[in-house]
Amino acid sequence: MKPSIKTICKKNSLQDGSFPIYLRVTINRKSKFYSTPYKCKINEWDDKTGEFNSKFRNHLAFNSSLRSLKDKATDILEKVRIDFGIVTLIQFDNYFRNDESEAKLFEEFTQKIMKQLEDNGQISYRNSIEGVLVSLRKFQKNIGKYRFEDIDCQFLIEYEGFLRKNGANDGGIANYMRNIRMIYNKAISGKIVSNKFYPFSDYKISKFKRKKIKKALSKAELDKIISFDISNLLC
Repeated sequence: MKPSIKTICKKNSLQDGSFPIYLRVTINRKSKFYSTPYKCKINEWDDKTGEFNSKFRNHLAFNSSLRSLKDKATDILEKVRIDFGIVTLIQFDNYFRNDESEAKLFEEFTQKIMKQLEDNGQISYRNSIEGVLVSLRKFQKNIGKYRFEDIDCQFLIEYEGFLRKNGANDGGIANYMRNIRMIYNKAISGKIVSNKFYPFSDYKISKFKRKKIKKALSKAELDKIISFDISNLLC
């Protein structure tokens, strides 16, 4: 029987009343479930397609992330088939979990960077990165489960909206985003995540650049002031 890969909404509600999304892999009639960072309300899920429906906010972007997760599982199935000729659930699980351990989570990798900065005496920079992490935890309470692939352009757009709602100006938002970009660049350099997932190709921090304030008058403007007739203003 052909292996089956599907994302499902488990009907065991979480404390906040939402329901968790799992990746289900079935091989030879045996299934294994893998947790994801995603959750939703029952009426926001389409059981037939295994995706969020239009009632879920930004469902298109999140469905894209779900498809990426299924693509990854499909790639692992193919790798197991090439290595062993046949595929068993135990073999798949070993490969999948090994891939999970090698592909660092965003928060885990960020904490590693913070430790390096602290060891190098860059305390101010380290604290700046910690500020981003604290903010992200307020934005997404389960950020600790997010992989780099989950920090996509849509995620950054929503995070920007969260920051604005909480009083951040363009300069502050730009600082947060630059720190996230730095973390992502280091992860790419360290082969933690593929550069095809790089969100800053679409999300532009440059839009936050402050407009330059003109500090000096041009010659034409100065000539106008010099030639201005003030006699009519005098009593």
